[in-house]
Amino acid sequence: MPLTSYSEQRSELRYGLHLPVQVSPEDVFAGEIAALSENISAHGILLRAGVPIAEGTMLRMVITVKVSGGSKTSRLLNAGRVLRVTPCRTSGFLIAIRCVRPFRMADSLSRED
Repeated sequence: MPLTSYSEQRSELRYGLHLPVQVSPEDVFAGEIAALSENISAHGILLRAGVPIAEGTMLRMVITVKVSGGSKTSRLLNAGRVLRVTPCRTSGFLIAIRCVRPFRMADSLSRED
């Protein structure tokens, strides 16, 4: 019996967006972790990071989006819980996060988190 891949078990559409994401644990003062999104859905995000983050950790996330052909950047804000951490074959870790709400947008000059 063949194994079912994660993608076959998904109930939501994933968008293969590779964007920079700043991640910071909500209950730790360890600073930010730079990551890159692999895909984003309505209720989750898959990140690639150089360091693992413990399963169950609550995170704050800021995705930086630059408008094509312009100089303006926007930020997408959210929080979520780490569901799964998988070492990558090449380097780093894939980190699956369940978001607490849909992403919301804040302009680049705002300090709202």
